[in-house]
Amino acid sequence: MRRRAAVALLLVSSLALAGCGRAGRGDDLRPPAPAPDPPPSIIQADSGLSPAKDAIEVVAALPPGQEVLAYALTGPGGELAATSEFTRTYVERSGDRGRPTVGVSGDSSGNFGVGVSLDLSNLFRKLPERESGRRTLVSGVIPLPDPAAYAESWRSHRIEVRYRDILAEPRVLELRAPPP
Repeated sequence: MRRRAAVALLLVSSLALAGCGRAGRGDDLRPPAPAPDPPPSIIQADSGLSPAKDAIEVVAALPPGQEVLAYALTGPGGELAATSEFTRTYVERSGDRGRPTVGVSGDSSGNFGVGVSLDLSNLFRKLPERESGRRTLVSGVIPLPDPAAYAESWRSHRIEVRYRDILAEPRVLELRAPPP
């Protein structure tokens, strides 16, 4: 009986020491936590045909840390035209609806302005808050190589917004081509 108690005590104490020996060491048996997902890449863009119908105008709204590299018109055979010349406008807005909004804008030409707006239709209604923060509006013009051919087959064309996301990874956002 004494022997069993001694063996049990020895076993319990060795397990306790083994557990203490592992405490504080970096060789934990649990797998490491997975790395957090990168923040989402948020870019909004739209396009339209120019008034002369000889070019496509594209504008993209970017959060800080993203950069437009090029706008391109692609067809069934590949890229047809592209531009990497842009006008940038910087906009800062508050996120509360129904209250005065102050916007500061500027572009790469050196034009700057401040605007104040008030949406009276939303003044007394409870609406969700709109997104706040700084945005960069990047606009560019893609010249159409053959406006007549584009008008005939515009449904088979796409607009590509080529940009770098906040992790500096190249990405492409595809838009449908605007109707003639």
